[in-house]
Amino acid sequence: DDITLTADIILYAQWTALSSVLDSVTDANITETTTVSWTNYGSFTNKLRFIFGSVDSGEIAVTGSSYTYTLPSTWYAQTPSATSGTATVYLYTYVDGILIGTSSQTFTASVKSSVVPAIGSISATGVDLMWGLYLQGHSSVTISVSNCSAGSGATIASYTIQGHGLNYSENRTQTSASATSAVFTVSGSQTYTATITDSRGRTASRSVTITVTAYAAPAISSVTGIRCDSDGTANPTTGTSLKASATFTYSAVGSNTITSSLSYKKHTDQAYTQVQTGITSGTTYIFAVGLAEISSSYDVQVEVTDTIGNSATYTIIVPPVVGISFGLKNDRARFGGPVEQAGLQIDWNTVVKGTLTIGTTTITENQLQQLLALI
Repeated sequence: DDITLTADIILYAQWTALSSVLDSVTDANITETTTVSWTNYGSFTNKLRFIFGSVDSGEIAVTGSSYTYTLPSTWYAQTPSATSGTATVYLYTYVDGILIGTSSQTFTASVKSSVVPAIGSISATGVDLMWGLYLQGHSSVTISVSNCSAGSGATIASYTIQGHGLNYSENRTQTSASATSAVFTVSGSQTYTATITDSRGRTASRSVTITVTAYAAPAISSVTGIRCDSDGTANPTTGTSLKASATFTYSAVGSNTITSSLSYKKHTDQAYTQVQTGITSGTTYIFAVGLAEISSSYDVQVEVTDTIGNSATYTIIVPPVVGISFGLKNDRARFGGPVEQAGLQIDWNTVVKGTLTIGTTTITENQLQQLLALI
């Protein structure tokens, strides 16, 4: 019996020395093929086995000295956060069903560059639209993505949505995301881009473009108002009527219209009296005919409101008639109104009796009449 045991041990040692040995294995992309080559040292049975993470191909009977193996798609799940990993191939040699040798090599299994996340759809929904329009200074937009997915075997990691007034970024694993922009401060074509990133760090993007219509709230650039006679002739000294005009603008977009009005009141009063509605920019209106006291100041107010509800108001003061006024610098005076400029200003009809001295020169009434006759 001892002799027989010794013979078996020697025979096994010989078989082990003659078992097949792996020579090479090629790196490959998952779902593509790798080629395994080996050297045979006898007419024995060979089997290959591929292991990647927790996925095991089991033993595969092979013949010859090479074999082509397709990496299965189940390997994607073994690299959820990486674009490649290390796999191992084993070569087993059998004699009469007895394993006499094992050879192994590692190779790189990669996720193809085409395996990326996807955004199923992207949409833009208007917020506070007017007449179906995105309005500058009034509207905003909600950008939504849905039916999103990560690359095979990975998970969704984060989303970004960017564009005018919108810089959204969030780590989330859901298959959808949305964000709302700030109110538009510009007009024209606006593009919003959503990007999804998966756990491998790979990305995909989709964009949507909207058009923002230029809009500005009503604006009154100026209002002018003076005293006048009843026919509208300017008369800042004795006029008991008022006339005024305003320059204003509004955005004529969609169905936008304006209402406008002109009102006045004595400066010391509380309530305005509306004298004209539907006024137009640049048109002069005469009002308070014969009612403007020359000793009182009057507030003149113009108001413009558009359909959206934005409005502008502009108020000026028409001063009272001032008989005689003097400037604080002692270099100006005015007869017939408030001081406006340096020097002496006379708004009244003037009668000169006797002589008029200008500097050191004396002019008699007769000389003055002769001088004025020449003008």
